[in-house]
Amino acid sequence: MLRSIILCSVLAVGFTSNAYAQQPAASRPTEVDSAIVAFNAKDYAKAKEWAQKAVRVNDQAREGWEILGFAAQSLDDAPTMIAAGEKLSKLVPGERNGWYLLSIAYFKQSRFDKAVEPMKQLCVVDPSTCKTSGIEKILYALSQDSLGVLDSTFSCLDGKISITLPRTWNSFVRDDGKTLNWFVTLEPMQSDSDVFSVGGSFRWVREITSSFLIEEKNNNATFLVSFWDQFIEAQMKGFTPHMRKIVDSSAITVNGWSGMRRTIDFQFRENTPVQRRTEAILARKGEVFTYTFECTGTNWAVYEPRFKKAISSLQLPQ
Repeated sequence: MLRSIILCSVLAVGFTSNAYAQQPAASRPTEVDSAIVAFNAKDYAKAKEWAQKAVRVNDQAREGWEILGFAAQSLDDAPTMIAAGEKLSKLVPGERNGWYLLSIAYFKQSRFDKAVEPMKQLCVVDPSTCKTSGIEKILYALSQDSLGVLDSTFSCLDGKISITLPRTWNSFVRDDGKTLNWFVTLEPMQSDSDVFSVGGSFRWVREITSSFLIEEKNNNATFLVSFWDQFIEAQMKGFTPHMRKIVDSSAITVNGWSGMRRTIDFQFRENTPVQRRTEAILARKGEVFTYTFECTGTNWAVYEPRFKKAISSLQLPQ
């Protein structure tokens, strides 16, 4: 989704030799002129070569860095774009080009955590480019827009369960009296079978012994956590993902509930994105509570801090 937002628009921003006042002749290497000629002739490899020579002569040559960055963009050379963007963001932090180059280069590398800050800076110094380049939509999709960075407390069952997540997210709940299924997600959901790209899902199974034949001696957290884990795995028979890898796991205890937490990388099909999720199975006598937070692996560095904050804010049933 994110890539389709921007691929049609990233080339709308580019270097033009008269975009900014030229540097004084005394500090402007002559190699810059050769770089401009090559760039205007669409010989981007030659433009990059001349621009590199220019910045070696004078590493304060803003125009040299600009041509270098945009020639690299045309050559799909993200590392050089990053180098030029880093320099320009320090030389002229109040202008768009450095922030733009960093935003697009990191985006092309799927390093969204690195892309967020330069994207935000671009939107401050040049709101028009922020919008026309598609970066405004990317920030919204990553919950990094002005509303998305704000948190809100979502709750259900009159506050028995609550969680802090981005204000722009959506809540959907289904409860049959025995099992509660609750979702707080980036995309709105109409049913608990809908697919979402980013979000959290919560399940509370009450009076589990009335639905399953569990002996009273086994009606404890240790047994119920293991039982539920095996039950879910059995339900997934026939839906084996292409890849499933446990990254880490640990035991946890929260407000009278105890169980285990783990991080998992998984891929439904070979041609689908790798997802990462953090999930937990918690139990107490007669009850099981689970939670899962997930997004694509490339977005994990963006959302993991929000997920950790959400988990620390989670209010479980008393």
